[in-house]
Amino acid sequence: MRAPLRALALTATAGAGAIAYASIVERNWFALRQFEVPVLPAGATSLRILHLSDVHLTPGRHRLMSWIRSLDTLDPDLVVNTGDSIAHEDSVQPFLAALGPLLERPGIFVYGSNDLYSPVPKNPLRYLYDTNELANRRHNPHLPWADLREGLADAGWPDGRAPRHLVGTAGTVTTLAATHLDLYPYDLARINNLRMSRAEFTALRDRLLAMTHDERQAVRTIEPGRADLIVAGLAIIDAILARWSYPELIVVDAGLLEGAWLETSS
Repeated sequence: MRAPLRALALTATAGAGAIAYASIVERNWFALRQFEVPVLPAGATSLRILHLSDVHLTPGRHRLMSWIRSLDTLDPDLVVNTGDSIAHEDSVQPFLAALGPLLERPGIFVYGSNDLYSPVPKNPLRYLYDTNELANRRHNPHLPWADLREGLADAGWPDGRAPRHLVGTAGTVTTLAATHLDLYPYDLARINNLRMSRAEFTALRDRLLAMTHDERQAVRTIEPGRADLIVAGLAIIDAILARWSYPELIVVDAGLLEGAWLETSS
């Protein structure tokens, strides 16, 4: 009997130690890791991105809130929050307060499961047999994810999920639209706010891809030297349409410079 009792005692002690570590040590062991990723062209200005993840904030965690606020001293160019920001129904305002000056910087966010559902204790053995369907029995989110979104959106941070509409601006997009209409010479009034259905774009894609380089370059709506660029543009738009199942592409004859000018002049 002593051996089983000793094993049970050791198991209980190990379990208690794990719980103590998780609830006292790990929850206050905040980590900042820095990496350099050489992806920009030579000579380009460096870009510093602050990635926040798995904050799991609950009210009263002032040490964590203070630490998050201090990250502004890193002077990031962009803040990316990939979710699991809150873990309690009263955590939205504390989380926004913790971000503090970071909200004055460009940012983007997506939700994690704990932004929708509060965490619950789980039997570790369930990881051996659970499925996604079983793991997500709670189908109605009960945490204030909408308030979280509103607070971040008010600071100018967009929700990283796909927008409701796909809008293409200037350049390759307008060239494709003009080619779709066989519009020559170019007519801004007919191009601006043109809506190309998924079927119309697919037909245009198939027609252009079936051509040789010289045949594409001979199309009167494609400017000289853009026959290859058009193929790359087709691939990008096609991938976006397929990935998020957009039913159409809205074409706008304006670019980022016009948008920036309108924003600053409003």
